[in-house]
Formats: sequence, C-alpha cells, structure tokens
Amino acid sequence: ARLLASRHGRAWRAVRDDELAAAACGIDTDAAKMQAFVVGGALSGLAGGLYAHWIGFISPEQFGLVFSFELLMLAFIGGARRIAGAAWGALVIVAIPPLISLLRDRLPGDWARASGLELLLFGAVIVGVVLLRPAGLAGGGQGKER
Repeated sequence: ARLLASRHGRAWRAVRDDELAAAACGIDTDAAKMQAFVVGGALSGLAGGLYAHWIGFISPEQFGLVFSFELLMLAFIGGARRIAGAAWGALVIVAIPPLISLLRDRLPGDWARASGLELLLFGAVIVGVVLLRPAGLAGGGQGKER
C-alpha cells in the first residue's frame, strides 16, 4: 500500500491509465515502465523463493501450462486492479476442480472420460466473466484502490 501511494506508485498508475497524459505531466514513461517491471520481477522472485522454501523441492514439471493458465485466470477472473480480485479469483480457481469431479459423476461415459474437461470449464468461466463482468468479479477502476 505504501508503494502504490508513493511517487513511483502514482507514476505507475498514471502510465497505466493514460500514457500520453502521464508523459505530458512530466513523467518519464519509459523509466516508470522499467521500474514497474523490475519491482514486479523482484516480487515474483521473492515469491518463488518463499514457495520453494515452503515446499522444500521444486521442479519444472510443477509449473506447466495448466498451472500458468490458472495463475493468469486468477487475475483475469478476480480483476487485476484490486487485492480483493485475487481472493475472488483464487476462490473460483479452487472451486472448479471439485465441481469438475461432481460433473464427471453425472456425465455420460464418453464425456466423463474427456481429458480436456477442466480446461474447457476454465475457458467457459473466463468467457463468462469477460462477457458479464469485464473488470473482473471484484470490479476495478471505481473508488479508492488498495
């Protein structure tokens, strides 16, 4: 919260909202973008290090296409501009596998054995959220951001 309220955070928000207007206000947009990528990369590296320490062992197989897709959908479903969006997105992502297992019991034989059912449901959720709530489940843009 302190970072977003700082001079750099305000510059990042200005560049995100309107790059041309930010440049007109004297913000070096290229430097602001570079700083945002560096801070994002540093936080991602820290999160990866903490995850590896918590799990004890990591391998490339743990971070396949489906896992990357789930992380992307988490931000997409919840909304990328609010912290509550991460909670909503995680709730949906965690709820989908039990729903799939319930659906598999009620589907005909060939449908129940379909290997891409989870990805199909993830895609349907993404399409539904984009059509019904383009800013994500937590909304976005309006009100005070946290």
